[in-house]
Amino acid sequence: MANSSQSSGPSTTQADLRLDELLRSHFQEHPLPEVTDGYLPAGFLDELVCHRTVRKELAIEFAEELDSDELDRLTEKLGSLKRFLDPKTGVRDEDLPLQKVDLDERNIDLRKRSDPEVRLNCFAGWRHNSLKSFDDWQWTMNVPILTRATGSKAQHRKFADRIILPLISMSSPYGGGNGGYSETFKIQLHPRHHDFNSADPNCFFALKRVRSTDTKAFQRELENLRKFENDKSHEHLISLLTTWSHKGYFHFLFPWAECDLSKYWELDSQPVMTVGLVQWVARQTTGMADGLALIHEYPDQVDGTPENAARYGRHGDIKPANILWFKDLSDNRGTLVISDFGLGDFYYGAIRSGIPSSDIARTPSYRPPECDVEGASISRSCDIWTLGCVYVEFATWLLGGWELVEQFTDYRLTGSSIWGQTYMSDLFFDIVDLHATGNEGMGAMVKPEVTRWFDGLHNHRKCTNYIHDLLILVQNEMLIVESISRKRATCKAWHAQSNMHIALDAKRDGKRIQNISMFSMVFLPSMFVATIFSTDSFNWFPPEGQAIISPYFWVLIVFSACLTLFILGGYYMLSSRVLSLARLKLKCPSSFSPV
Repeated sequence: MANSSQSSGPSTTQADLRLDELLRSHFQEHPLPEVTDGYLPAGFLDELVCHRTVRKELAIEFAEELDSDELDRLTEKLGSLKRFLDPKTGVRDEDLPLQKVDLDERNIDLRKRSDPEVRLNCFAGWRHNSLKSFDDWQWTMNVPILTRATGSKAQHRKFADRIILPLISMSSPYGGGNGGYSETFKIQLHPRHHDFNSADPNCFFALKRVRSTDTKAFQRELENLRKFENDKSHEHLISLLTTWSHKGYFHFLFPWAECDLSKYWELDSQPVMTVGLVQWVARQTTGMADGLALIHEYPDQVDGTPENAARYGRHGDIKPANILWFKDLSDNRGTLVISDFGLGDFYYGAIRSGIPSSDIARTPSYRPPECDVEGASISRSCDIWTLGCVYVEFATWLLGGWELVEQFTDYRLTGSSIWGQTYMSDLFFDIVDLHATGNEGMGAMVKPEVTRWFDGLHNHRKCTNYIHDLLILVQNEMLIVESISRKRATCKAWHAQSNMHIALDAKRDGKRIQNISMFSMVFLPSMFVATIFSTDSFNWFPPEGQAIISPYFWVLIVFSACLTLFILGGYYMLSSRVLSLARLKLKCPSSFSPV
């Protein structure tokens, strides 16, 4: 069995094959072992069953009965066969696959799914083995074509268990998702069976599989994903391609990402600090905050609500493992995309906050204090905490690479016995007894280790103004124990956008300094040499016994050096002043109110 490829009919090398052999030669092997015969990709049946192949089959079957002219006439009449097909007892392509009906313990029949009580005349006189063979082979030629889900009520397809999915390759599962809720596979679909990527029809996809017993979880994630389709899509939010049910599982199909953010940091373990890299980090932090803002303030219209009523959302599981890195033709550094809406939720204004923390799934390491404080409630600000955790790790990677990120994890790994038993945790906060402060109960505070880590990053030799600003943003406005003090993601997006402008300004200033440096290295030395040769300090034809260079030559050297330093120093001071003025403007507008 050979892998199929695009063609417009039998090739010259296949001219001697019988029609059944020709069809089998175009079958696509399937990665699942239970699909032993593979499948015939879409379009090949029409391409291969053409005038030439049909005439050849007739010539073989009726070699002694028909001459050449009669074969031609018979071949031309094949297109008229549909006139003799009874719409009720005949079979058309759209009726396939036919339904198998057990007549008794030893005999079967094939009927239309739309009318299983009516016997089909075309199978009259067929023996059991012939019917069984037809039933087996019909599934190999009726493989679904997957199309992009569109609209707020995108079609969810339900496939029969015997349907063969148009797979070319399929990896082992990549993980257990949220508490074993799902597992993900890297797959490749046959290019004739999807319309998802016209630029690269042989691309890979991520297939997320969920057990059908988790119907509620599936419906919640599906509803959340559908909110960001088409005109509501966002570059930094994952795009759902389509969904289906098959063999006891729900399936989500997504574009394939090369890795998640944590793996990206590990692969690029020693980043070189350049203006381009800082710009990219600024773009990605801005984009993720903007995407999160879209989740938090989602305009929706649902029955029983005012038109365009604000529907508040929460992602619920922001972490590096749920931020995917995609290749991007417009940006060679790629794009970061927030994924996995399985723990997300959307709700209307009156209940946008105040969900009991006991009802919220907890993700280790990045979860906010509200999840561990008894009686606390959950709001959108929980996403701000977790995004802040990602930002500080991003800054850590930018300054010291993957090794420093791992050191940060170990550094904040501390023991706690507040709940009666000692356990180790790399959370960003500690649970503390409030009685020492005159209050009752248990509370939370940012770990001292985390605070000291911020100080260390600020004092890092490679820390730039942009990284300082990013760390200040995280420490003062995102990693705050009182969730009411955390600003909305829209404010974060605005602030990150301002920081990006600083990075862009830094690039422009860097270009100016580079240009003036080139000017100094090329133009000023030329002036210096020209000055020497245009004065009497250098004598081309000195009388015998006289010095070639004037004893006052050092004056020209000192003057040229001072002039160069003056120009460069003046420009540097001017650029620093402009940059400082820009930074002074980084103050959130009063219109950005707390959650």
